[in-house]
Amino acid sequence: MGIIALTLKIMPNGPDTDIALIKDQVGKKLSEKYDIKDIREFNIGFGLKSIEILLTFSDKTGSTDEIENTLRSIPGVASVEQEDMTLL
Repeated sequence: MGIIALTLKIMPNGPDTDIALIKDQVGKKLSEKYDIKDIREFNIGFGLKSIEILLTFSDKTGSTDEIENTLRSIPGVASVEQEDMTLL
């Protein structure tokens, strides 16, 4: 049994999207099954920000597809992209 560390990048629909609301929903939707280690905001430009999430979870708990689909279901999320994944 291994522990996976996964980094995901979330892009909102636009610069007017409420980033705080997306971050709040990420915590609510993922915290039961996954250990959220870090959530950061990055300025992209022209008022647009992205969110980067670092999660850890057991390789038996879930899948990256399940996590990405959960995040895509959050209102205001345009895309979710896997940035990095490693086995701890």
